[in-house]
Amino acid sequence: MHDMDKRICKRASFRKPVEFELSAIVVAPRGTSPMRKGHGIDISSTGMGLETDFRPEKGSMLKLLVPLSGSDIKMPVFAQVQWVVAAGVAYRAGLQFLA
Repeated sequence: MHDMDKRICKRASFRKPVEFELSAIVVAPRGTSPMRKGHGIDISSTGMGLETDFRPEKGSMLKLLVPLSGSDIKMPVFAQVQWVVAAGVAYRAGLQFLA
């Protein structure tokens, strides 16, 4: 289980759909898109909680397309998966933004 006490920045609720692309290290199965969808749970200046039906691997890099408030623009942000847990039929993941 992940250790919530490791958080150094306060997180705010972030209940928005988020698209993400698998890193170049992971090859999408033939005939499928490398793009996946999920929902943001919370966000801070250093990371984000994500819920998705795709199980990302701990340590993998993701390219997130994060929607900006009050806009149709989606900002590309790279993040590394820090932890993953099953949440019913979905997965919850803790992501750390990369500079």
